[in-house]
Amino acid sequence: MKVDVCIWTRNGEKTLPVVLQRIEQVIPNIGRKIAVDDGSTDNTLDILRRFGWKVYPNTKGFINGGTSEALVHVKSTWFVSVEQDVLLGPNWWRVMSQHLSDKSLAVAQGIERSTCRAEYAYERLSLGQWCSIGNNVYRTRIIRRLGFVDDTIMMKPFHDRILANNYRWIVDDRVESTHLHGGFLSAVKHTVQFYKLTKQRTYVDKLTRIRYLASIAFSPIKGFSLAVKVREPQVLILHIVRSLALWKVKISRGYRNFDKNSCLLSARTPN
Repeated sequence: MKVDVCIWTRNGEKTLPVVLQRIEQVIPNIGRKIAVDDGSTDNTLDILRRFGWKVYPNTKGFINGGTSEALVHVKSTWFVSVEQDVLLGPNWWRVMSQHLSDKSLAVAQGIERSTCRAEYAYERLSLGQWCSIGNNVYRTRIIRRLGFVDDTIMMKPFHDRILANNYRWIVDDRVESTHLHGGFLSAVKHTVQFYKLTKQRTYVDKLTRIRYLASIAFSPIKGFSLAVKVREPQVLILHIVRSLALWKVKISRGYRNFDKNSCLLSARTPN
């Protein structure tokens, strides 16, 4: 059985060579190599073509545009998605393929360890709800019927739709892939981008400005508590810096009207 592999890219030249090489090493039965690019201006397209990927433009933009375009070109019964900065674990396919006989399974994935220690420790706080599309395998007919990612950047609504239709989304912690996040500042930028772009209601939108300012004032206390919980001192600084950085996002988003059923928190970013 061959599986098509999808990737969505934007200026990913720093990580793509090692990511694409690892895909070739880990997945033994690759069918189509489907890349959807969101207007890269670096060497991303040349790298993809050198590794034999067919590149399609992301005409809608963002993650939802990339996923919907990729799904159009999938032909296999099962397909895989890997993000441009996720290095698959060596045992990824060996473990993921064990789940494919489960008739109720729609999605299976491993976990991802960020190269930023503080970011990884922070994300461990939410592993009970953790979901992504960075190292996943999907049953194609179910995703076609229910739809793929529909938010610009948040995965949780897609995850919840799968479960609401009585299908399984498995997160197997026997597989650990590496998220090539970079350093501390990159982790903060990632968080700011998430809350700036998502169309879902988050805790940033839920709090009044006064309450959010209060959360900034108390961020050293909350950060210390989180750092002790995960035994990573850098989490204290990360929490404080994130709280300060998101104030600008709070102002720019204002008081929008959101679906009352939309998620309050990111599955990957605890608060």
